[in-house]
Amino acid sequence: MNKKKSIDYIIENSSNPYLKEVHGNSNQAFTMEHIEGIFEYEHGTRLATVFKKEFELLKRNDIITELESEHGNSLALIIETESQKFELEELKKNLEILTAKLERLSVIDGLTNIANRRHFDNFIDFSWRCAMRDSQTLSILMIDVDHFKPYNDNYGHQKGDDCLKKVAATLNRFGKRAKDLVARYGGEEFAFILSNTTKFHLLKIAEDIRKAIENMNITHEYSDVSDRVTISVGASICTPSKENSQEILLQAADKGLYQAKKMGRNIVKFHEIST
Repeated sequence: MNKKKSIDYIIENSSNPYLKEVHGNSNQAFTMEHIEGIFEYEHGTRLATVFKKEFELLKRNDIITELESEHGNSLALIIETESQKFELEELKKNLEILTAKLERLSVIDGLTNIANRRHFDNFIDFSWRCAMRDSQTLSILMIDVDHFKPYNDNYGHQKGDDCLKKVAATLNRFGKRAKDLVARYGGEEFAFILSNTTKFHLLKIAEDIRKAIENMNITHEYSDVSDRVTISVGASICTPSKENSQEILLQAADKGLYQAKKMGRNIVKFHEIST
């Protein structure tokens, strides 16, 4: 047997002197049966009748209803069903979840699930300013998958995508600190920002990354470097100041990458920034 559900309303009386005087609180919930008791008998009976007539309208999500007295003065009632309150709360929660998802999508690469180029650009700008303020170093590793085009062409795009995902996941394991960031820079190229480290530590991480990718043992029969997927790495480091810039640091790491490719690939090359 279904129990009859009472209908609750929220009555906003902040601009209704009578309700404020009699009931005190600016907001109270009343059931339909209590409507007549809120006002003096004559007005209460008339309002109860109006509420009943308005109920179907309220069900169609007309949340705000303004009633007039016999003298044409507004009673300033805002009527909201409890079900509508719940629906609005649920909508707000869903919007918050959706907003969070959209924010995440705006900074995450859709294929590899690591930071995208947009996030990289914002992060290096922030990291540069922090390093300059604290007189700390900022380092960049530019990483390129060796001979990825023949891999993609011969094994197919699905295999190519899977390869990039695995490379990204391996790289991301090295970006453990909050001040570090691994990002997909574009195509088969990745970038790694490291804050407050030394040249020795930077080159050690770069070599560890190179070995980790090679040790994934992803077959690559179309590479003239190895029978497995490998990477080339360019590295550079500086202490940010007014005399240098992010662009100079990025260009230096990119020159290191170019040198690594020129010297046979599957190696790490450091490019010193001239002072």
